[in-house]
Amino acid sequence: MRAERLLCVVFLASFGASAAAEGVRFKARYREAVNAFMILDCVSEWRPEFCGDKGAYRRDWDRRGAATEEDKALFQQYGDAMIRQRWHGVAPDDELFGMPYQGGPVEEAFYDAETIEDALARAAPSLSTEDAAFFARFYAHFKPRLESYLKENAPFVGAAAAMDARLRNPEYGRFFAEVQKFFGVQIDLDYTALYVWWPPIDYDLAFAVGARLILQKNPADISERSDSIVFHEVVHTITARQDPRRKKRLARAFLDGFPPECNIGAVPRTVLLEEPLAVTIGQMLFWKRFHPDRFASETNWYNEPWVNRFSPAMFPVIERAFAEGRVLDEELLREAAARCVLVGRAG
Repeated sequence: MRAERLLCVVFLASFGASAAAEGVRFKARYREAVNAFMILDCVSEWRPEFCGDKGAYRRDWDRRGAATEEDKALFQQYGDAMIRQRWHGVAPDDELFGMPYQGGPVEEAFYDAETIEDALARAAPSLSTEDAAFFARFYAHFKPRLESYLKENAPFVGAAAAMDARLRNPEYGRFFAEVQKFFGVQIDLDYTALYVWWPPIDYDLAFAVGARLILQKNPADISERSDSIVFHEVVHTITARQDPRRKKRLARAFLDGFPPECNIGAVPRTVLLEEPLAVTIGQMLFWKRFHPDRFASETNWYNEPWVNRFSPAMFPVIERAFAEGRVLDEELLREAAARCVLVGRAG
């Protein structure tokens, strides 16, 4: 459910001829279609909790030119149309493990298309005649306003190419073979990280949709730190593939492992276990193995207090389990939960 951000919709992406991974391969791209979709989807504010930007998209949009009454009406119609397209959002999480995120046909079409026109053509067969006409009119109306954003995104092309080259490291593929073994999962995953525009605020986000990772970054602030976001989200993708009965058993063992003195009642269930696992494996273990200098200097692992403090507390348990080639089980999770007594000074 995310790295370097408080709200991360749970879970990612692809790389042709990329990492020689055993079951997990990567690539990074910039596509105009998904960038345009994310900008307008978030500016419309029809599902603000999805974007997690605290209104920053709309504020930036209005700074460049206030929305007209026609704009506002189209945004309202857009939200209504998206709901009609069977938008599913995030599935309920009753077992502390994240569930795969699923979007509707319009959203899916934009994730995979190169251009807006291509995306609309891909989506059309799944839409009514009226909705297909509306989405075409919607994007045509806002295309001039989008230009100022799309012109800023030249850095994404270079960033995607650089990330693509870094992710070809065959050691990364072997690392995720270990991750799959740890969770008792074996999947063949082609992952594509996609850069999209993000407002100039003090955090950024990422989320996975199927085999795609949406990297929401401001073009003036791109760094190699995005690599760890990719691997954080891959962990979510893998955990979501666990057998539901297994997830239920593991969740119960984890909850039973907390000593009475640990007050976890106020911790959202969506971040109680899923996020610390993604942080300890996709960030902490990854960085310690491949970028020890970053691991040693990092103090802020996640933009949520429980995750930021508990992840370092449980990390020794997870690191030892990987070193021993263990599979995640009830005993490991009870041991991890017991380390909540260290949360006051962890992180």
